[in-house]
Amino acid sequence: MHRRISSCLLAVSCVAALGGRAAASEVCVPNNAIDPSCDTPAATINAAIAAAVNGDTVIVGAGTYTEFVVIDKNVTLRSIAGRAGTTINPPSTPAANLGTILVTSGSNGVRIGTAGRGFTINGLDNTSPGLESAAVYFQGAHTNPEVRDNEIVAAGDAALMSEFGNAVVGAVIDGNEFSGQTFAGTPADFGFGNQFTTPNVPRQLVVLGDGGGAGVGAHNNVTFTNNVISGTAGGINGLGQEQGNTLVTLDVANSTITGNTFAGTTTRFATSLRARRPNVTISGNTFDSTGLVALALFTPATAHLFV
Repeated sequence: MHRRISSCLLAVSCVAALGGRAAASEVCVPNNAIDPSCDTPAATINAAIAAAVNGDTVIVGAGTYTEFVVIDKNVTLRSIAGRAGTTINPPSTPAANLGTILVTSGSNGVRIGTAGRGFTINGLDNTSPGLESAAVYFQGAHTNPEVRDNEIVAAGDAALMSEFGNAVVGAVIDGNEFSGQTFAGTPADFGFGNQFTTPNVPRQLVVLGDGGGAGVGAHNNVTFTNNVISGTAGGINGLGQEQGNTLVTLDVANSTITGNTFAGTTTRFATSLRARRPNVTISGNTFDSTGLVALALFTPATAHLFV
């Protein structure tokens, strides 16, 4: 009997010695004091993600964090103080980064923000017009990502986007505000023939999908609900001409677009919402025309919906 008890105690001590950080469920920034349930502290968001394992939650305390955040694991990123009290800024040093938050390929089930626990995420203006960037950028293929209750601010490029031709399936985009401006200063050019060579040709504010047409495509089954679209994707160029891009493109089959408020600003032949895939439900949305007609110089060709 004595030997059996000793073996049991030895086994327990071995587990304690070897399993100290095998699967911590919550990593907190900047320290454990922000939440009594925290297991591990980290000084930065990136350090917290590095310390986390798949399935963990990274909890961020109130404040402003200046870093290019790379999410390369299946984690939840949420705040304590919500988007009003927690901001993620890109570093001021110019760089050809794809996103203030970059979610890398294969990081399935990533969650950015939860109900009442999101962030203000300020975007960037890529140094190269040949690269499209965003405040939140999904690189490659993803399954079941969620983006909830954030303010996502365009600052010269897009607010939220995924890469063309890569499958994003089962995404939930809910309760966010998409604000800011998709060009810097005055919109450049007239049309989009030079958008990858000329700086400040307006980008789209939000884009998920892989082009129009009747086929299903790679993207599938996106839920886009209860969002406010208040940003700017168009204006008057230096020659006094209308120059604008679409505010939201969701070229995703079998999707639901409901409960959103489209109140952004654009012009020329752009639209508030473009959805060009089959089996999409569009209902219960509010479309505000103020930002569409304010810049119309001649023919008000700007519209709300293109399907």
